[in-house]
Amino acid sequence: MTFREGGFVNVPALIGFLQKQAGTAKLRPDQKLVYARDWREVRQRLNGSLQLARALAALV
Repeated sequence: MTFREGGFVNVPALIGFLQKQAGTAKLRPDQKLVYARDWREVRQRLNGSLQLARALAALV
């Protein structure tokens, strides 16, 4: 995931989110968020992506 205009509004909240998701989420040096999960079915991927987007939106 790439953040619009190269940044995240609430950086401390994002750092807290990343700490809670240790081993699953990480921020790459190019400022892209990588979220690695084993969602094998399309429905799982869609639901997981929606939940991730909601969690990030709540941090703003």
